[in-house]
Amino acid sequence: MFDWAMLLCVCLIIGFCSVLLAPHGISPLRPGSYINNAMLYCSAGMFFELYFYSKDLLAARPDSPIKFTLKRFRQRWQILKPGLLLILSLILFMPNFSTMKAAIPLFNEFGWDAVFIQADRVIFGTDAWKILQPVLGYPIVTSALSIAYHAWILLIYAGGIYFAVYQRQIGRRYIAYHPSFFSFPLMMWPDGP
Repeated sequence: MFDWAMLLCVCLIIGFCSVLLAPHGISPLRPGSYINNAMLYCSAGMFFELYFYSKDLLAARPDSPIKFTLKRFRQRWQILKPGLLLILSLILFMPNFSTMKAAIPLFNEFGWDAVFIQADRVIFGTDAWKILQPVLGYPIVTSALSIAYHAWILLIYAGGIYFAVYQRQIGRRYIAYHPSFFSFPLMMWPDGP
């Protein structure tokens, strides 16, 4: 039931975003974004499955790896199938979240920027970037921070697959973590605009 409710909420959000952005000539319905997002979720799922497949293959050491693989695929499909609605919800939701986040200036100017800049000057006596520049101003440091940031983004995809598919297998913990993981982004998306 939660899976269908999640998909319904995502569809309502997409409709709401479409209504909000239409006067500005922006459409949140971009098939390319959905396809790219689906590829990222599928890639994350394949990494999980490759890990479990390798572990099972090494443990079983079957005489016929092809028969083992086909049998295992049928078994794993039964585990993967229940999470597909939630994964579809994420595939549809994330590009719309990004579109709305990029559209924040259309609805609300960045009025707090000046306040935060002034707070930095009061706290540090100067702009915060001037203090951080001697430490972070090297290409290797900037590259390391960029890699860490992009790795964090990839965790969103791995987390979605984990909670949609694999957390279901664990049992009781599913009840505590699963709805929170999927409900939180839906509740927080309007916070930006």
